[in-house]
Amino acid sequence: MHAKTARPQQQQFLAVNIVMDSVDVAAFLAAGLRGDVSRKSTMLSAAVALSAFVAGTTALIEHKQAAAQETEPTATAPSDSDWE
Repeated sequence: MHAKTARPQQQQFLAVNIVMDSVDVAAFLAAGLRGDVSRKSTMLSAAVALSAFVAGTTALIEHKQAAAQETEPTATAPSDSDWE
């Protein structure tokens, strides 16, 4: 698969995972508030899910920046004829 066609699919995959990780954070916190799990388990589980959320968001930002750089025209140095 070509890199330019794969990039939107990768970004979509990352975006879906970010949503899933945010739902995990909310679910772990809700379970802790209800008392279904201990405070320690709530905090550890939420911290792991939150770190996945941050990592996924960072990766998505980097992918979008790389895609933007691929589409920007590249600057070329002026030739001798440009100065005349």
